[in-house]
This record gives sequence, structure tokens and C-alpha cells, in this order.
Amino acid sequence: MLNDKKGFTLLELLIALGIMTVGFLAIAQMQFLSLKQKQKAEFGTTATNIIQFISDTDMAEVRRLYLLNSAAFNNSVAGRIPDFSYCDGAAPPNCPNTPCVDPCTGCPGQPCDVMEALTVGQIPNGANNFPETSCAPIEVHNLDPDEITFDTVVANCTDPNADLYIVKNVLATQALDAPSGLQVLTVTLTYAVKTPVQFDDTGLTITDPADNNRPILRNSLATQIYQFTAHIDDWSEFIPGWTQVRVPHLP
Repeated sequence: MLNDKKGFTLLELLIALGIMTVGFLAIAQMQFLSLKQKQKAEFGTTATNIIQFISDTDMAEVRRLYLLNSAAFNNSVAGRIPDFSYCDGAAPPNCPNTPCVDPCTGCPGQPCDVMEALTVGQIPNGANNFPETSCAPIEVHNLDPDEITFDTVVANCTDPNADLYIVKNVLATQALDAPSGLQVLTVTLTYAVKTPVQFDDTGLTITDPADNNRPILRNSLATQIYQFTAHIDDWSEFIPGWTQVRVPHLP
């Protein structure tokens, strides 16, 4: 019978324990990175959905305002009395009130600016590289696009209850389209969703002017660019004063 059987030495146990520890640490690190990547992907999906939600709301409002203008125009063409109660007032300063049908002159005011859904300040007629960037806080679990108010000042957007922030950049240029002879307004919209940390660090910055205004992805969870056009039409033959009506070209 052999009596020289030996167990593991302390050194061997320590080496084995060290190898197992390194393996467990690697597994834990992989798990941590996997969870972090999963969370980042979920944030990116949420941010993309928010952009889609708000951009769809903006486009729906553009369509709504244009349909109101069109209804007034069609009624005027048909000889019916159009309802101007929805559009902007244009009464002179000495008029006691400013409804769309001016009681002082009997003339309607100006048509709705279909671009007002996209901007804080109005895109001017004959816009030449009009820029505007605005922001709004987002509470993910209480998101109502109709209650989102964009502001061009970072301090006015900051909200301690915000889960995320959405930033919107608007660029607009108006130029003559030679084939049609119409003035055409081209609007480029860039939406970006940021975390509070990103918003604190970068504020309204979402594009790089030195790189053809491309989105700076590191400044946001997600970005999306939309571009559409509108031609400028003259409806004054049927509605006095309506010489600059923006007709959007939307799908």
C-alpha cells in the first residue's frame, strides 16, 4: 500500500483561485458591458420614437393649418363666405380688437403661416438661410406632444423633472424656381434627443457648421433630419391681401 499520496499545495490552491477570480471578473465585466449596451440601445430606441412622435405631430399641424387656408380659399372661389376665425388678425393699431375679419376695414387678416408649427419665431418672407434652434424638456412617462413648448433659450428649457431633452434645428432658404417661376421655400429640420447630462454639456448644439451642418452624434442619443419644400402662392384674386400663401409639399 502506498503512503506517499499528496494533496494540493497552498501555492497551487492560490494559483487556481487566482485563475478562477480572473475568469469570474471577466464574466462580470462582460455582463456589465452587455447590460450597459442594452440600456444604451433602449435609450436610443426611446429617443428615436420620441423624435418620430414629435415630428409626426409637427407635420400634422402643418397639414391642418394648410387645410384651413385651403377651405377659406375654396369657399371664396365658390362665392361662399369663408370662415376666417382661425387665422391671424391684421387690424390697424387704432382698431379696438383684432379678429381675423377686421371690423375696422371689413377685410380678412393674413392666412395661417403653415410653418409656425415648426418654429418659435416666424420664418420671414424671402428667408435667406434663416436659422433657429430650440429645445424642450421631455418626461418620458408623461409625454404629450400638444403640451411640449419649444424655446430658443437653454435656461427656459431646463427642467429638474426632465428625463430627456429634445432639440430642434430649423434652416430655411427661399429662392426662385426657374421652371415654375414660383418662389420656393426649402426647410431642413433636424431633431435630436439628449440626456440631461448631454444637454447640460452641449445645450442647443446638434449640428456641425464646419461639416455641412451634419448632426454631431456624440451630443445626442438619436438624431433625424427631414427636408420639405413649400411654394409661395398669390391668392389675392379671391381673398384680398393674401399675396404670400405658403403651400407645403408634404407626402
